[in-house]
Amino acid sequence: KLQKLQNRAARVITSSNYDVDVDSLFHKLSWKDLKSQPNIFDDLQWFSSL
Repeated sequence: KLQKLQNRAARVITSSNYDVDVDSLFHKLSWKDLKSQPNIFDDLQWFSSL
C-alpha cells in the first residue's frame, strides 16, 4: 500500500498519467522506490540502538 502511495505521489508531483512508467518518474525525481530499500528501516533501528 505504501508503494502505491509513493507511485501516486510521483505521478501527482510530475503531473503524469498512468501511461508513464513509474521507474522513469522516480529517476526524474531522484527517488528510490520502497521495494529497493527494504533494509533502510532495519539499518535505522540498528543505528538508533547504539
